[in-house]
Formats: sequence, C-alpha cells, structure tokens
Amino acid sequence: MVKNRLAELQSRAKYPPEGDSEEMIALKEKKKDKGPTYDEMCNTFSDISLDIDKLKVLVTDIHKIQGTLLNSARKDDDLESSMNTKMTEVKRLGNSIRKALEAHKATISEEEEGKTDTMMSRMRKTLFTAQAKRFYDLWTTYNAQQVEFRDKNKTLLVRRCKIVNSGYDDEAIETMLDEGKTGVFATAILDQEKLARRQLIELQDRHDEFMKLEASIREVRDMFMDIANLVSTQGETLDNIYSHVMSAETNVESGKKHLSSAEDYAKKARKKKFCLFSVGIFIVIIIALILLFELGAFSWGGSSETSTHTKEIIYIYVNQTTAAPDTTKEQPALSTLPQAEEEVTNTTSLDP
Repeated sequence: MVKNRLAELQSRAKYPPEGDSEEMIALKEKKKDKGPTYDEMCNTFSDISLDIDKLKVLVTDIHKIQGTLLNSARKDDDLESSMNTKMTEVKRLGNSIRKALEAHKATISEEEEGKTDTMMSRMRKTLFTAQAKRFYDLWTTYNAQQVEFRDKNKTLLVRRCKIVNSGYDDEAIETMLDEGKTGVFATAILDQEKLARRQLIELQDRHDEFMKLEASIREVRDMFMDIANLVSTQGETLDNIYSHVMSAETNVESGKKHLSSAEDYAKKARKKKFCLFSVGIFIVIIIALILLFELGAFSWGGSSETSTHTKEIIYIYVNQTTAAPDTTKEQPALSTLPQAEEEVTNTTSLDP
C-alpha cells in the first residue's frame, strides 16, 4: 500500500512547510483568469444545439399548419392560435440562441485580440462556426417559409375578391396582410356571399358524381375488355366444340339409318329362323317315320317288297321336298303324296 512520505522528505531537506509558494499562487491566479473550463464550454454549446433542434421542430410544425390554412376554405381559429403560439416560441428561442452565439463570438474576438492560441480557443471557434451555420440555415428557411405563406395568402385573397366581385384593390389587400386581418376578411366574404358558397358546394357535388360515374364507366370498360380477352382465348375451343357437335349430328343421322337397316335385317333373320325351324321339324318327323318303318312299327301285312316300295316312295318325296326351293317345284312334290299313298294302298291290296 502506498504511503504519504512528503513530511519525511521535507524534514530531510530541512525546508519547513510554509504553505504554497509564490509560483504556485501565481499559477492558480492565472488559471482563475482563464474563464470557464472545457466542460462548461461544451455544456454551453450543447444547450445551444438542443435549442436549435427544438427550433427546427417548431419551424416544421408551422410550415404544416400554414399549408393546412391555405387549403382550408374556412377560418380555423384553433390552427391560427397554435401557429401564433409556435411563432412566439420560435422568436423566443431565436433570440436566446442569438444572444448565446453573440457571447461566444465576443469571447472569440477577445482571444483573437489577445493572440491566445490555446486548445480552448480553437475548440470554441469550431463549435461556434458549426452552431452558427446551423442557426443561420434554419432561420433562413423559416424566413423563406414566412414569405411564401404571405405570397400565397395574398394570391388566395385576390382570387376570392375576384370570385365575390368585392371592391378591394391590391393596396387594400396589402394593408390587410400587414395588419393581420386576413381571417376577418375571409369570414366576411363567406358570410356575405352565401349564394356563391352554395353554388360552389353544388359544383363540388356534381364533380363528385361525375367522378363516380367515370369510375363506374371505367369498371364496365374493364369488364368488357376482360370478356373480350376471354372470348378471344376461348375461340379455338368453341370452334372445336362446334365441329364436334356437327360431326355428332352427322353420326346420329347415319346411326338412325343403320338402326333402320338393322331392324330390317332382324325381321328377315327372324323369318329365316322360322323357316329353318319349320323345315328342321319336318325333317325330324320324316326321319322318325323312316326309323319307324325300318323297325317295323307299321306293317300292313304285306311282304318286304311292299315295304321296300313304300320306302322308295317316301325317299323320293323327301328328296323332292328338300331339293326344290322354288314355289313352282313345290306343287308337284305335294301332288305326289296322294299318288304314293294310292300306290301303297294298291300294293297292299294285291298282296295275299
């Protein structure tokens, strides 16, 4: 741990502690004459910077309020009161910043006259130049905004005078602007000319209606354009559908013809089946009779010659029936049956 050995050193040097020396006293007095310290100077310029920031916000707010007042057809007391309050605050902050900068400028002038070139003086010059430029630019912008607001307000008053045909000339308008009676002037015009205000409202309503009508027409046009695009893109598909429908109609007509011919073929097939079935039954009956004759189921007491002769007659009849499809040949075949029966009868009668 460090110990304070100053008393020991003084006793060894044989110099009694008589307090501060003359050189130390001179240095302290010179330090007091230098003025504020570095921290105090930085705090002063920091306050100036904060005030400039506040002033910038107020200038922006005043510009917005002025734009609202110019676009409004009626007098707004609340906005005007707020604008006046902010303008008063701008003047107060401007004077405060100006005085602080002037004080620093005086200090810098004294240092330049005394030809003192210390770190404090150089820092003071740098900070003063930066803050003075910021304040100058901001105050120039504020003055330009005020001039612009005054010119626009004058133009608006002249336009209103032309609308209501009042007897105010440019000099009277300048006087009213200087005296700050523009709000009273606008209120008087609006109160005296109610008809013009009513007509203005009607015109605005009609304008709104026309805008709505235009918007609806635009929507209808867009809808028609969409439909046209849809039809153009679907045209090929519609053509294909139409061609398929026409081909289907042709196929239906041909199908009807095929159905009618199929019905005719079906009728003919049924007739052929019936004829074949009848012929088949007849053939089966004949075969059955032949088998019965072969087995001797039918006997008339005659000899084998009579039986053989009978078989030949039946065989001839069957051949004539099956081998004669024409109608002209069917008649003799049917006529031979009684002859055959008669021959059979004669044969059986001749047998002992």
